[in-house]
Amino acid sequence: CKAVFSQSEDELASETFIFASDLSKSCVLAIDGRLIQVELRNKQTVNPTSQFYKFEGNGYMIDLEIRQTEQVGHDLQKARGQLKVFSQSGFRDIFYIMGEIKC
Repeated sequence: CKAVFSQSEDELASETFIFASDLSKSCVLAIDGRLIQVELRNKQTVNPTSQFYKFEGNGYMIDLEIRQTEQVGHDLQKARGQLKVFSQSGFRDIFYIMGEIKC
C-alpha cells in the first residue's frame, strides 16, 4: 500500500504532502522543511473505516488515525483523519488531514 496525506484538497491535488507511508513498516513526515523517516510500532483496526497507526523513531512519535475512507476506484480510497506529532521535547502539533490510499 501507499498512503499520502495533505492538509487540504488543494495541497493533495498539487501533491504537497505532509505525510506518506506504506502503512506496514514506516512513514515519512515533512516537518519544518525536513523529511523525517519513522518506523511503524503498532497498528489497530477498530472497524472497517477507523484505523490507528503508531510510528516512532528519530526523536518523534506519530499517531495516525484514519477516521473515514471512501472507495473511489478499484485500488484507490480517499481518506480523512488526524495526525498527532510528538517530539522528544513533548507535544508538537495536530493536523487534520485528507489523503489517498492505494493498495
